[in-house]
Amino acid sequence: MSRLRRPRSPRLDRRLKRHQVSVPFFTFHPRPWWEWAILAGFWLTIVLGLAFSAWSFLHQEWRIRVETLLPLPPAAVFAAVDEPARRLAWEPGVVAITPLVGDGRQAGDTRLVFFARQGQRWQEEERILKRRAPRLLVLDRSGPMRDARISIEIEPAREGQDDRTRLTWHEEVRYHAPFDRMLGWWRSHQRRERLEQAFRRIAER
Repeated sequence: MSRLRRPRSPRLDRRLKRHQVSVPFFTFHPRPWWEWAILAGFWLTIVLGLAFSAWSFLHQEWRIRVETLLPLPPAAVFAAVDEPARRLAWEPGVVAITPLVGDGRQAGDTRLVFFARQGQRWQEEERILKRRAPRLLVLDRSGPMRDARISIEIEPAREGQDDRTRLTWHEEVRYHAPFDRMLGWWRSHQRRERLEQAFRRIAER
């Protein structure tokens, strides 16, 4: 037999209702269209930023190319990019160059290049791969932050501009640190701007 349930008193029902808490599982608050547009733009920016950082991190190599016309003969331009003492006057971040093997006049010679920028100091080992004065200089650099292959081409300007020289700087860079790899595009952009400013200093000297 089923047991009969004793009916609750009205007073008890009022007490239960008084202490009952109603928490809706999901509440939709209508928003104006411009708030939804701002919210969608915010999340789209976050997603695109993460996607771009991931793409940059997986990008193995960055290429930098700078071409400029200098009011100097080819021999003077080659000396500016080849001789250590002259490089200290214009090359971005370089504070010292020390020979390791050879005197830097032929392929296979190596030296240490010391850098300082924004409170950081580091060094890179530089090896001469090709040296054909006054037209071509190819360098290979390896360091704790990046590896780079630099090709410097020098040629006289077109006819009618015999006192001017075209300098073309090719640089292929591989960054080591994860943060630098994520910001590879920005690092390469900064490097390109510094080189453009540095080449103006060659023309001033």
